[in-house]
Amino acid sequence: MFAYYCFSRLGLYQGKQIGFVMQMQPEMHSGFQLLSTGEPSDHFLWLLQDAFKLEVDKRPHFADTVQADCLSMRAYVDSSRSNPEGGYATVEQYKLFFAAHDSIWEAECYLRIDAAGHQLVLVQQDDEDRRALIHDMSRR
Repeated sequence: MFAYYCFSRLGLYQGKQIGFVMQMQPEMHSGFQLLSTGEPSDHFLWLLQDAFKLEVDKRPHFADTVQADCLSMRAYVDSSRSNPEGGYATVEQYKLFFAAHDSIWEAECYLRIDAAGHQLVLVQQDDEDRRALIHDMSRR
């Protein structure tokens, strides 16, 4: 069976619309893409800089397409959230290896997908990887 995720995420941050489109083929070790939606994606890039406590640089723009290799870490049960029937939410987790457009910057992070709860969570803990992630998502 072939599965394919396509999420379009839009939201507000500091009064500005943020967003992107994510496409993914979970069974494959590649096939992860973030697609720009224009200004909302640029705002998302600036939100990441702010959330990572980096100096916000509004010169770079979100790349038209951001690609990464994707490795499934399998689904796990999120016991902190139950559904109305009393069961727990299942969350799929992936490790993403971003394809750098130069040899200096390469980023890794985790992506958690809760399709039932309509949530995507990007987990990034290392300061250097945070800078690399911003770099890999940017075009200048």
